[in-house]
Amino acid sequence: MKKYSLGVLLLLVTSLFLAGAIKYISNPDAISNYYFRVLIDGTDAGEFNEVSGLYIGQQAVGYQNSNDVLARKRPGTVTYGNITLKRDYTVTSLFSDWIDEARLVTDDKKLKDVTVILFKVLENDNSTQVKKWSFFECFPISWTLSPLKNGDGREVLSEEIVVAVNWFE
Repeated sequence: MKKYSLGVLLLLVTSLFLAGAIKYISNPDAISNYYFRVLIDGTDAGEFNEVSGLYIGQQAVGYQNSNDVLARKRPGTVTYGNITLKRDYTVTSLFSDWIDEARLVTDDKKLKDVTVILFKVLENDNSTQVKKWSFFECFPISWTLSPLKNGDGREVLSEEIVVAVNWFE
């Protein structure tokens, strides 16, 4: 009798798990078939393979009133993560011009706004804008080129730029 009960229980748990997994997989609000564009000061910056580092953090500041035994928390300083942009390397682009300008210019002219626009591809090969993130007063803080290799196995050169963000919405 115990084997039968365990088998029924296992079947029930598996069925519930699969029902939840199917519900998760078929979530119509999930963004699955998408692409994105990157703009620098409103100008298309070309094709990018990856954008990462979209992050907002807020400190929790603890305080306690003198006559209260309960410690409380309130919102503190907001911080924004640096964004990393990766793409295939091209010799000339708006992107490389910004890198050169940022390292040679010492005033606020190197600060630019970066916009990432997320599009969902629809069934008829059209697309619709899903979300737009606008990053303000940005400047490049690092640039990396993939390793240069001779011989077989040479891949497409790629570049990565890390951009400091003062704030975004």
